[in-house]
Amino acid sequence: MDFQYDSALDNKDEKKIRLLQILPPKEAPSFSVTPEFVLTTHNISEVPKYQALSYTWGPPEDGIEAYKCEKKTILINGGLFLVLSNLMDALCHILQAWDSADPVPHIWINAICINQQNPIERGLQVQFMSEIYQTASQVLIWLGKSNMESRTAFDFIRKQGDLSRIAYQQCMQNNSGLYASVFHALCQVLNRRWFTRIWTLQEFAFASGFDGPLMICGRDRLQWRLFYILGYVDNEFRNRYLEEKHSGPLAGHFWKAQEYWSIVSTLHKMRQDIGIGSGYHLPYLLQATRYFASTDPRDRVYALLGLAEGEYRRELKVVYEDNVDDSDDVYVKVYINAVKCSIEIDNSLNIVALQTLQKKIKGLPSWVPDFSLTNIRGYSHLLPQDLEVPQMKSRLPKGFWAQYLASGRSQPLIRFSANNRHLSIKGVKFGRVCEVIGPFNSLESYLQKVQQCTSRAALRRLPRGHPHRGLHYLCYRSRASIWRVLVANKDETGHVPAPNWYEDVIKAMLSGGHITDALGVNRTKTELPHLALVQKSLAAAISDRKFFRTDFGFVGIGPDNIKNGDL
Repeated sequence: MDFQYDSALDNKDEKKIRLLQILPPKEAPSFSVTPEFVLTTHNISEVPKYQALSYTWGPPEDGIEAYKCEKKTILINGGLFLVLSNLMDALCHILQAWDSADPVPHIWINAICINQQNPIERGLQVQFMSEIYQTASQVLIWLGKSNMESRTAFDFIRKQGDLSRIAYQQCMQNNSGLYASVFHALCQVLNRRWFTRIWTLQEFAFASGFDGPLMICGRDRLQWRLFYILGYVDNEFRNRYLEEKHSGPLAGHFWKAQEYWSIVSTLHKMRQDIGIGSGYHLPYLLQATRYFASTDPRDRVYALLGLAEGEYRRELKVVYEDNVDDSDDVYVKVYINAVKCSIEIDNSLNIVALQTLQKKIKGLPSWVPDFSLTNIRGYSHLLPQDLEVPQMKSRLPKGFWAQYLASGRSQPLIRFSANNRHLSIKGVKFGRVCEVIGPFNSLESYLQKVQQCTSRAALRRLPRGHPHRGLHYLCYRSRASIWRVLVANKDETGHVPAPNWYEDVIKAMLSGGHITDALGVNRTKTELPHLALVQKSLAAAISDRKFFRTDFGFVGIGPDNIKNGDL
């Protein structure tokens, strides 16, 4: 007999959850014994002590797609219930590690505790999923079965986690061969799909306890705190090792590790911010999680609501009851609502900067980004990241808005059509594009062309009455606006504004001179700004972009498809 849910949790006025109660096995736990559970319903304010599981629905690693479709049977309330193989593996390992004297015989698992066939219930439960993970006594992160690499990584972290920074680095310097094998093993662990699954963000961020969630890989267990501390302490030494070992069989793993650790840092920072009660602006969340994937395109928005500021959570509702057919209309509706809500709450068009040239979902208006695309930068590198986090706004220097943003302190005038398909905004005409430069093949030739283009733009005079006639004059008089355009006014880490010393470096690059001559002899070698940092900022801002000039004498960087005649 198949399992049937006894009642639906579809009353929005009640916060109830189901918990899976572990039944003592009738024989020694093993992978050949069918696990048995009891499913009970509780008010979230009166739940017994429970753990919450965070895992991937499909295969835990790449290259095992057939594993995704394989289903296994468990018993719930005496009825048969089918689960995917990865969840079955997690349940079996949890049962094997569980002590019958453990006072935590309850666990929350979304695939079981939420009726996935009831879209109303599913939407309501997702709406307060952050509270479910926050209420849990412990969050368990299931990374998948163990292998030689995961055992090597976990064993090393456990042994080295308590060493001081100096002792740890001395250990690594004296054992470079060990370091290379361990680093390779860590990269393999970080390559598991849990680290790029969109739902893991709030499941991880709301985990309670100083040590954070418990990471499980087969029989190996490790507290997140040790895992993260090792990566943080190791960062400086790892970068030096990376420079020395830029070629060879492990080089690919080292470069991948930079991306993996940035994901780990994103996870950790979000947990810290949520811990002090800080919610995020939705554009920032969408931009910061562009490497994270979801099976359902709607979850690229829904999975982030628990991390967003309260106003976003109140205005955006999780709705799964709309039928998903062959068209993309359901996804279009969700993305339009998310962008419209963000524009109205922030009174800003920043979220539109997440736009990409390619779109997978058909029917999206031109002003609505396709959030289903992962690992696509779009225009997001032009977003001032600090402006997207509320607590960071106060750090901007006085007069920043008027000095570096063409719109100054003016507020956008925005209007949506009745069907929300069209967005109308009021702007200032800066002329038509009359010259385009890029994409660049070499930085030197690109900057030389920029210099020539800028010189032609400076000769132009705006007509009388133009609202930015004075601004045009000041821009070319100070020249600061030119180099800030080239780096999108962001430093090498992506934060606003770019430091003033960038001007000396870029000015020397534009003139073809030597950097040391431009900076003067008063700077010591350690104070000398690295040319590589400026080059990194330039590449981030203008790769896949084109520098342009308008017939009114303004310059800027635009999308790759910009052309002469564009307004």
